[in-house]
Amino acid sequence: MKNFEKHIDEICKWLSCNATKQMIPCKSTVGCENTNCDGCKDRLKEYLLEDYEEKIELTQFEYDLLCANPCDDMPFLTFTIYMKLKEKGYFKGIKDTTIAIGNIVKDAKVVE
Repeated sequence: MKNFEKHIDEICKWLSCNATKQMIPCKSTVGCENTNCDGCKDRLKEYLLEDYEEKIELTQFEYDLLCANPCDDMPFLTFTIYMKLKEKGYFKGIKDTTIAIGNIVKDAKVVE
């Protein structure tokens, strides 16, 4: 899925409410006063062509626990303790347990 597909409604709002530069950093070297500068347009175009990546939401505890694991190339499901914690309600953000620990940490977003 492309970011464009995921965010089409927000994109329409951005273009009509001068919020493009607040959502996507402008690449103009001279700065801009509106959303019509080439830097804003270029960045928006690049963003729309990128693949959408869902961040894995983890609590700070869950994130720290996974970061402490030296076997970051092994899948989450190979660790019995993690699977038991998931059964108890931890790691709700991890939907695919076949992902390697290192990739989970790399794609994680820490939430409260």
